[in-house]
Amino acid sequence: MIALVDGTPRVLNLKQALRHYLEFRVEVVRRRAEFDLKKAKARLHVLEGLRVAIDNLDRVIELIRASADVEEARSNLMAEFALSEIQAQAILDMQLRRLAALEREKIENEYKDLTALVQELEELLADSAKVLRVVRKETQELKRKYGDERRTEVHPEELGEWRREDTEPHDEVVITLSRNGYVKRVKLDTYKKQHRGGRGVSGQRMTKEEDVTPHLQIADTQIICCFLRIEVGVFASRVFELPADQSRNSRGTPVQNLGFNMEPREQVQAVVAVQSYLEDTYLIMATKKGQVKRMHLPLLRNMNRRDFVFFNLKQRRLWCSFGKEEKIWYWFRDWACLLGLISE
Repeated sequence: MIALVDGTPRVLNLKQALRHYLEFRVEVVRRRAEFDLKKAKARLHVLEGLRVAIDNLDRVIELIRASADVEEARSNLMAEFALSEIQAQAILDMQLRRLAALEREKIENEYKDLTALVQELEELLADSAKVLRVVRKETQELKRKYGDERRTEVHPEELGEWRREDTEPHDEVVITLSRNGYVKRVKLDTYKKQHRGGRGVSGQRMTKEEDVTPHLQIADTQIICCFLRIEVGVFASRVFELPADQSRNSRGTPVQNLGFNMEPREQVQAVVAVQSYLEDTYLIMATKKGQVKRMHLPLLRNMNRRDFVFFNLKQRRLWCSFGKEEKIWYWFRDWACLLGLISE
């Protein structure tokens, strides 16, 4: 998973993610305890001043009555009882109802509770083990409140070889290849259905006026996509390995940037999506002069973007067709090939 660690994006495994989350929870507990401690001490400081006023009520009233204004009263209280400005102001703000016996008892009880809370918070901040116990308790409470049953099963068997295609979803996409070698894939639902009288939408942005898109395939992301090159060979790639474009108007990516073993100026003439890996199915290519090559189609599983050269011809003129049932022929300016699927 990708997460921000100290403001920097990082890729974390499960153990690292849990460790960073634990460190975050420890920091939250400590900062919350520090905030509560500061707040409790501030309130305790005020209560200490009120207790002094209650214990010396007659003298406090006398000082206030003898003062000309609030400033003088505050100064007299601070000088007489060694109070802070905050404590003296709290005494001046104290309502007469707080002088009742019941209210005085509430002040004493609050003072005792806050004294115990301050001691508890100070002990918590001084002991890392106590902080971890608080984190554990709160995590268990979150589990009880929001937890649900595990959605995946855990088995004791050893993991086999991991394949990326096992984690990729099945999506219908449109694959386009321009004459200048720009390829892209866009989700099929990006294109809207046009009714009678509707206006078409732009499918690809071209940087040169002479560039066109002669090749378009609709395929599943899990199947193999073959690129036929001018040297009469094939590059293969899973469809999900092709660069995904969110916009149908984007130009795409040059085929040379896909990691194939290609020369800088080498051209790809066609793109073909292979729909299956039937064990009794073969890939057939034939030249105009009668040379024929047959390859077991399941071998495409292991191509992994490597170059399979079928012919090494001086005259690059071939016919090209694809499909067991389709009768689609391509004629290229430089070459063409006969490409089909057979089961015999």
